[in-house]
Amino acid sequence: MRAIVETWRMGVSPEEIPQGLPHLTLAQVFDALSYYTDHQDEINAYIERNRIPDELIVMRRFHVKPAPRYFPFRYLQTE
Repeated sequence: MRAIVETWRMGVSPEEIPQGLPHLTLAQVFDALSYYTDHQDEINAYIERNRIPDELIVMRRFHVKPAPRYFPFRYLQTE
């Protein structure tokens, strides 16, 4: 659902979405978008709660170690 909605909100037409997500049929894309239009507030809230900060995506893409503020337990030192 999230991948379909975010792709569609970027301006990709429903007919083009299965090209980027080949495991989905066009009917599944339309079903998801139909459900989304009936439950926009709920789904948008879920997407925002689970959004990965852009800087983490960039760090991962370029294999940069994240700052301790994102993963504090990984950087705790035991004495």
